[in-house]
Amino acid sequence: MPEWFDGVAQEWSLIGAAPISFAITLVVVIIVVWAILHWFYRRMLSSKDIQIEVLQSRLADYRNVLEGASPREAAYKITQLKGEVTMMGPLFSLSEVVPLCGTVRRLG
Repeated sequence: MPEWFDGVAQEWSLIGAAPISFAITLVVVIIVVWAILHWFYRRMLSSKDIQIEVLQSRLADYRNVLEGASPREAAYKITQLKGEVTMMGPLFSLSEVVPLCGTVRRLG
């Protein structure tokens, strides 16, 4: 038999002599372990809730910028706009275009 099992068998007489104390101690240990695990998982879930809120905010910003377009539609629109810009390139100089752009908002 394993060594720990022999130790429990030797101590069983003590447990049998004080079953109420053993039961109370066992319940207290179970409650303490449950409280520690509950606290740990509550913290983990709250951090996940914060991550979800941040990602939902980023997704809402993305949808606002793209006006609800899917990534494929946005890529198509960007390709169209690049084509238009290259066609208009000879019409404008860079010094004329930059002041018209105003502030540029960076995504991501």
